[in-house]
Amino acid sequence: DIQEENFELSLCFLSLVFGTMIFRQFGAKTRRVQALMLPVSALERFAVAFLMVFIVFPATYSGIYVLCCAVTNLADAHLFGHPNQLYVFNGDSEVMTLKILYLILPVVLLSAIWFRKLTFVKTVVMLCLPVLVFSFFNSALGKLVVNSGSPANSGGAKYVFWNAMPFESFAVATTGRPGMETVYNVFLPAGQQWIFTLFAALIPLLFLYLAYLKLREQEL
Repeated sequence: DIQEENFELSLCFLSLVFGTMIFRQFGAKTRRVQALMLPVSALERFAVAFLMVFIVFPATYSGIYVLCCAVTNLADAHLFGHPNQLYVFNGDSEVMTLKILYLILPVVLLSAIWFRKLTFVKTVVMLCLPVLVFSFFNSALGKLVVNSGSPANSGGAKYVFWNAMPFESFAVATTGRPGMETVYNVFLPAGQQWIFTLFAALIPLLFLYLAYLKLREQEL
């Protein structure tokens, strides 16, 4: 659904833009001095920034987006005779969007307080570079594991690497005529998946802590 895709992409992008501007008062020396003279602690500054970036902005944008979609759909249906189904939250893709925001916004907060110039550009690079490197090694290691293996009772079939989900599963396919491949998924045990999931969930908390320490450093 185009409305759903537009919502998810625009929410992630605009949250990133908003997050990079949350500490813009520290970008210049005069504004930084004025901000530091306010009678608030670093923890209070960080708490306000966290609420604005993680809760207030996504909730506000979601409400505005749904309202604009409703008005647009009504106008399109009554003025132009093109009835469309109104997008409402279904709970599936939105959960994935929230997971993505949980992973990237702590990095955005750290970048916002760390970089004073070209914050948005540097944040995008800081987010994309590890993802590209991780994707490369994920695919390379998956191919290495599959190509070096020798499955028992293969029946003469040759297995090739298909894709891999980090810390969850990888897929292999039997070679054959185009469109006639058979794909097999190999999953990690559930216990190991929970360990990796917990580890991944703790990484954003580390970035939040680093952002708080960097914000405290501004007061020194």
